[in-house]
Amino acid sequence: MRQILDWTYRLASVLAAASLVGLLGVLTTQIAARALGLIVVWADDIAGFLLVATSFLAMAGTFRHGVHVRVALLVNRSGPRFRRALEIGCLLLGVALSAYLAYASVDQTYDSYRFDERTSGLVSFQIWIPQAVMSLGILVFLIANVDALVGVLRGEPPVYAERPLGDGEADAAPEEEARRYAAAE
Repeated sequence: MRQILDWTYRLASVLAAASLVGLLGVLTTQIAARALGLIVVWADDIAGFLLVATSFLAMAGTFRHGVHVRVALLVNRSGPRFRRALEIGCLLLGVALSAYLAYASVDQTYDSYRFDERTSGLVSFQIWIPQAVMSLGILVFLIANVDALVGVLRGEPPVYAERPLGDGEADAAPEEEARRYAAAE
């Protein structure tokens, strides 16, 4: 199961990177066209869709690797038991919010598909397609939140916890973190 989850997070991150490369291509095309006095009418819409895809597909991977912006002042200064309780509380809140967001996003995507909604730009696109990519990113983020919560409930250190960098310190950090969490139980 762990391999499937990690593969899912990795795939979403790769798709986010591909979207970012596509965004670069669209913007480069638009810049080159403007330099030649041409207008690429679809560029703004596609750039927006690719930006949404990049942002939402990258959420799970960045969360799992601890590179989301995280204010951990209280968590870092608390004792092991209180820290674990704070982590669980924050993860429960994260699961609840991402579950609601996933529900609302999937519902909106389905309605857009059902009613054949289209963009209002110069070129008409079916809006459910970029919404489905956004929903997919949110669903993978929800899975990552549940995965992190289950890990912390099992007594494992949070996957997103800050780890020191340096010679040999990064290898020792997970073991030290695991000991602290084991002491909290």
